[in-house]
Amino acid sequence: ENYGQLKIHISPLPKHPFWLKLYNSSDEVVYSQKANKEEVNFNIVKPGNYFLKIFVDENENGTWDEADFEKQQFAEYAKVYYKPIIVKALWEMVENWDLNDSKTLDTTANTSFEDSKNQKNPTAQPIKQKSNSSGIREPGKLKLNN
Repeated sequence: ENYGQLKIHISPLPKHPFWLKLYNSSDEVVYSQKANKEEVNFNIVKPGNYFLKIFVDENENGTWDEADFEKQQFAEYAKVYYKPIIVKALWEMVENWDLNDSKTLDTTANTSFEDSKNQKNPTAQPIKQKSNSSGIREPGKLKLNN
């Protein structure tokens, strides 16, 4: 099966470690990555449509803490990316996420994942295929950037 890549550029960088999570249309986490750098790569992603969320571990205890009303504590920072993420087979998708941006995901519109397939992503590029010694392209091989 052919997979795609997803590269997320986060700015400004949170001061604490965070998780980026990709959710499917059933709101299930299908990919998750803990990070503390501006660029986060999901190298092997099944083609499809996803929603992206960030969860910041502000107290650095290794988990994202929900609100505790008895202790009068707010939940740690969390945010949803303002548009669906589309991953295509053998493509490297690049998304730039400004955490200060006030755009929000429109959940009231009568749109679906099917509608998002028609969106164009100007930062998406096909992954260049490596050829073997005979010059024949090997199908299904992803270019993995380090």
